[in-house]
Amino acid sequence: MPIEFNCTQCGNPLRTPDGTQGRQAKCPQCGAVMQIPFAASAAPPPAPATGSPFAPGPQAGEQQGWNPYASPSIGGESAQQRTSSVGELVPTRVDFGRSLSATWAIFKANMSICLLTGLTLCVVHVVFNFISSAISSALGGAVNFAPGRAAPNIDLGSVVIAQIVIQLIGWVAYTWLQMGTIRCFLRIARGEPASVGDIFSGGPYLLRGMLINLIFFVTGLIGAILAFAAMAAGGGDLLAFFAVLAVLAIVNVVIYLSVSQSFAAVVDRDMPAIDGIKTSISVMSGNRLTLFLLFLVVGIVGGLFSLVTCFIGFVAVVPYIGLLQAVFYLQCTGQRTSEFGPP
Repeated sequence: MPIEFNCTQCGNPLRTPDGTQGRQAKCPQCGAVMQIPFAASAAPPPAPATGSPFAPGPQAGEQQGWNPYASPSIGGESAQQRTSSVGELVPTRVDFGRSLSATWAIFKANMSICLLTGLTLCVVHVVFNFISSAISSALGGAVNFAPGRAAPNIDLGSVVIAQIVIQLIGWVAYTWLQMGTIRCFLRIARGEPASVGDIFSGGPYLLRGMLINLIFFVTGLIGAILAFAAMAAGGGDLLAFFAVLAVLAIVNVVIYLSVSQSFAAVVDRDMPAIDGIKTSISVMSGNRLTLFLLFLVVGIVGGLFSLVTCFIGFVAVVPYIGLLQAVFYLQCTGQRTSEFGPP
């Protein structure tokens, strides 16, 4: 039967399922963390060993530290629907097959919202690209084809500035959608209520997401500069250029995989960008190759599926990849997904 007790700090009534004695619970009202009491007739189990929060954790899906308390103050929302982002993030080795199967199971169970989200994202990207391309073409035409005049109709410098502004707006819009999309798929992966509107809720994380994207951009830019410097030092030798470029590409892939969970960590725990990067580096230790293989397999299969369906399949491929990233994040941080309930 459920275990009922009160918060030791604020007295808020809490309730957990049977078998959760001795675990840590966090009060949703005041945030206090306490141990779930033992039933009078039950013998207390041995206290869990305390160690570094970055010690190797269980396999993904083994839900140590899951906090399934239920407060009567929360309207009839089930434990499956509430967020599980409580306690420490535990670096956990992710299994390739388990990650794919969990993502597919969740995708099938939430196919309507996933497909609607994918369709919305595709439409938004197409519309924005159409508008930005139209503006760029109009500006280019104004410079090169001034009717009845030999001189340009507008200043070339103004066109360049306008193009830069368009690119910056696109970057901001992309990051905004990126953070909102991560939030949406994290909710779906946890089994929480989600809607298409969630993809437009990335505002609170926008600046932090832009900072992380800027770090990615600078890293890639440095690599390109080094590659051209190597070619210049070799007297224009293309072989040296491509050799350095290949090495730097591998390094950049490793760096990207290491910090790939930064965005999700920022959205999930509302942490600063630098802390998100540190968290990602920690939880990705031992998981980089798995994520690379997941992206490789899903990218190839998804690309072929999109080609066969005349690119209509993008509507399904886009949300599946987004959901896969959310499931992977939850698994590599030792959190539950909606496919796996409490132990």
